[in-house]
Amino acid sequence: MDDERLEQILNEGMAGYGAQEPLAGLEGRILARIAERPKRRMTGWWLAMAAGVAGMAVVMSKLPEPRPPIAVKAEVQALPVAASKSAAVTAMREIPPHKRRHLPQRPQPAIFPTPVPLSRQEMALAEMVKQDPAVVAAAVESWRKQGKPLKIEALVIEPLEIGRGQ
Repeated sequence: MDDERLEQILNEGMAGYGAQEPLAGLEGRILARIAERPKRRMTGWWLAMAAGVAGMAVVMSKLPEPRPPIAVKAEVQALPVAASKSAAVTAMREIPPHKRRHLPQRPQPAIFPTPVPLSRQEMALAEMVKQDPAVVAAAVESWRKQGKPLKIEALVIEPLEIGRGQ
């Protein structure tokens, strides 16, 4: 099939689509809808803007007047713990109550990181070293001489079978 024949078939098929007329009154309804749409849309837009501006005016009128910043003098001194607490309380009295931040006081450790109590296994090892340090030293030395890394066998957990053996 050549291009001219294909062109002719397509033109004949498309000719039927172009001959159809729209339903009666369709064009008039579309034009009437387009003509009235901007009127409705603009009315709603202006009402929304006016309501928003009025709401903002009410909110702005209810806000309190800004206060000038309060100057707080802070002096850093090395004080004992009891004296520093009273200094902190005095400093808190100078700050207005609505500007204070109440944070829970955490005890500060004397050393960091904080030491953790020994586990039962660690206590047992310490007791064994106290009782016979030569045996423990010999065991550690023989382990070092072997030079083998610690090997832990893989843990195998068989899947449970529920309801088969009953």
